[in-house]
Amino acid sequence: FDKAMNLAFPDLTFLVFGKSKLAQIFNKRTGFVGKSVLWRPVVTAANGGAVYSDARLYQGQPTPLEATFPFVKDYTPITLDAETGLAPAGDGASKSAPEAAIEAVLQEHALSTKLRLIRDHGARRATISSGFNSATLTLTVAEDAIFIRPDMWLQFSTDTGTGGAGVGDGGVRVQVGNVDTQAGTITTKNGLAWNNAANWPSVVNGNHLFRQSDYALGMVGVDEWIPSGTPGTIGGMARSSAPDKLGGMRFTATGPDIVDGIFDAIAAMQVNDGEPDSAIMSTTMVKRLLKQAEAQVRRDAGAPAKFGTSSFSIMTPWGDLKVIGEAGFIANTVMLGKAKTATFYCRGPSVPHWAEDDGKRWRHNYTADAIEGYLRSYAQLVIEEPQHWGRVTFS
Repeated sequence: FDKAMNLAFPDLTFLVFGKSKLAQIFNKRTGFVGKSVLWRPVVTAANGGAVYSDARLYQGQPTPLEATFPFVKDYTPITLDAETGLAPAGDGASKSAPEAAIEAVLQEHALSTKLRLIRDHGARRATISSGFNSATLTLTVAEDAIFIRPDMWLQFSTDTGTGGAGVGDGGVRVQVGNVDTQAGTITTKNGLAWNNAANWPSVVNGNHLFRQSDYALGMVGVDEWIPSGTPGTIGGMARSSAPDKLGGMRFTATGPDIVDGIFDAIAAMQVNDGEPDSAIMSTTMVKRLLKQAEAQVRRDAGAPAKFGTSSFSIMTPWGDLKVIGEAGFIANTVMLGKAKTATFYCRGPSVPHWAEDDGKRWRHNYTADAIEGYLRSYAQLVIEEPQHWGRVTFS
């Protein structure tokens, strides 16, 4: 069984990272041995002067800043009854039952990794827009529905996971039935209203949804490293001494044109020698950008008509920006960044990896005729040079 599964899924990292554009463009550092990542940014000045005696007198002692980021855990278990585990692959199906089950586990872990790289440590999956008093609710951002799957167990909170309110209604978990990613709607598995007494009687529109047990246990993702507001404390370190160098720069576009907003931002970023090489945005924003760009294309009379583009970069005097479309990225936002200044750290051989410390990937379940195993990851994101990052918000 192990041999067959190794042949079907030889590279877990490739399968998981294939779901996340951010995981693909960021640096990866595996096999990290510490329990946390220590970040020491250089922002304080070593004072000098044109007069030697004064330079010595006022040199001071620059205080190095430090931030500590513990690794965040993520587990995805799988249990197969023994009969399913022994099912042959050549039964006329597109894939064997064990392959289908393991693929579901890989997709779940990939989805979690994708979300954690985008969001803050609150680990919010989505926000309720309407429908809390029915069996079908609508999300504030339809694209966020990709982070919720049929049969997933959810909890809710009045905050986004960073405010300390905790999960509502004593932590009751409600299972999802249907998910419509295009409409941005989800329904309850039991068919009852979300605010039914059997589910979450106190839930209301505007509350936030979390995968069960995730509240406040996410990674420090891009949304927290480069926040929309004043950069707060991160990794135990205040960023007020140099908010732009420690938390990137923030801009509000003056109009709907995405390229204009990017040009304004990247020009302003030069004050900190910012050198972004990527423009990261949701797929909805990419669609908007393509439509705006297409309207400005000039075509020669009589030439064959061609529409759209196979790749997209934005040329600026400071270098080209590669457009990165990430489904589920922050709504109405373009994140300008230097991709290789961000590092995705993980303990263990990869993200994820099978738990096989005792040499066994699969173990017998002694309470049932089944075998079981689980994927795990210990990971964290660090943007070592936030001065190369900027965030543009569009209406």
